[in-house]
Amino acid sequence: GGGAFCGNKSYPKFHNVTFYQNTTNYSEDTGGGLLCKDSSNVSLINCIFKNNNGFDGGGISSMNASLQLKECIIKNNRSHSGGAVMVHQSILRISDVIIDSNRGVRGGGLYFYESEGYITNVDITNNFATAIGGGLGAGLYSLESNLLLDSCRISKNVVETSFDPPFGA
Repeated sequence: GGGAFCGNKSYPKFHNVTFYQNTTNYSEDTGGGLLCKDSSNVSLINCIFKNNNGFDGGGISSMNASLQLKECIIKNNRSHSGGAVMVHQSILRISDVIIDSNRGVRGGGLYFYESEGYITNVDITNNFATAIGGGLGAGLYSLESNLLLDSCRISKNVVETSFDPPFGA
């Protein structure tokens, strides 16, 4: 991760932390703001992810990990998969979160692949995905995943016909 990395069964808790303008230049398995992997169990409460860039997960990338987000703002992040958050072979519990104005080729807001998601009282708005490269799901993209959404708002998300992702399509 450009801002922080949590791996190898780590259990960090982030409270009131801002991840701002972090970038990773690797072509995969990277989170611009935060990368969680290798059976880590990460908790983020009242955190802000803004203006981060990564190939997988502009704000956050979770790979084979467990991630809890509560009362966070994830805004203006960019990536190839999951402009805000990319979740792969992971469990994401997310509540009382704003996901706004993020950009990705697939999943401008949230991107799930082979994962579980428990999404409660989350606003997913004004996110963008590109139709170039097969992108869909400007707000939420799910593939081979089990998701439960409760009391969420998914609105004003747009699939564009052109978009300049940080590392190409």
